[in-house]
Amino acid sequence: MKKESAFEYLEDIAELIPAGFFWLDTKWRSIGCNNLTVKGIGALCKSDIIGQTPYEMYKNDIVAKGLQKVLDAVVHTGKNQQTEDLTIDITTGKFKYFSAIRAPLRNKNNEIIGVVGTAIEITEEKEAQKSKFDQILIEQETLRTEVERVRFENKLKQLQCQTLQEERDSQTRITSFVNKMMHEIQAFRIEELHRTTGIKPPISDADRQMKLTKREQQILYFLSMNKSPKDIAQIITIIENNPVSDSTINAIINKRLYPKFEVFNIGQLVEKAIMLDLIPLLLK
Repeated sequence: MKKESAFEYLEDIAELIPAGFFWLDTKWRSIGCNNLTVKGIGALCKSDIIGQTPYEMYKNDIVAKGLQKVLDAVVHTGKNQQTEDLTIDITTGKFKYFSAIRAPLRNKNNEIIGVVGTAIEITEEKEAQKSKFDQILIEQETLRTEVERVRFENKLKQLQCQTLQEERDSQTRITSFVNKMMHEIQAFRIEELHRTTGIKPPISDADRQMKLTKREQQILYFLSMNKSPKDIAQIITIIENNPVSDSTINAIINKRLYPKFEVFNIGQLVEKAIMLDLIPLLLK
């Protein structure tokens, strides 16, 4: 049985990713991963992982069910899922925490053939947070006066706010990293297609000198991440704290970007933008 080309290009770049990186088929069997994934889950080698489902890899049903729920959501919605996973080191049996993002893996016909993901271990951070809360609870037991009680409550609120902000900052860094990684994967796929087929549309001087507005760059960036116009409108609304409608995004795509790039659909638009190096790796 011929291996899907989408799986092959992931194998080529897996060890270049500076985080746990893995991919599965639609039956949740592990198809491939990098060595940081092997280390992260406590396996001895990749053969301990390849071909395994979450239920075979993790004997704890709660852990396995949690992972399957996330994988199901990716395939059924076609959208990225960002989660904080509680897993088990398969060698030591100790619990570990990971901040992870999983995205649908598609073939050249845009059909979902699996899930690709990345995960960064945050066990130390979670344990540090727990230690802080445990210390405060110990202090609570020694409270004697109303002043001490108020001081305790204020300290607890401050720690909760600090913890929430740290988690948000961590998620922002991870999201930026994964967005960059997925963009590079897409660019790699396009380049592989051109290399193997020899087909590469000509690039004119006008193409090379094309100027894009900030909004057009934003739209191209998120389209390259498989975001819909509705998704893009919601994301920009949150980023800029100013309402943007999906009809506005659609209008920019149809009336400005399609004519500029001389294309007729989003797939052609993203491919040409990648070839012209007009999609930023990270938004400013």
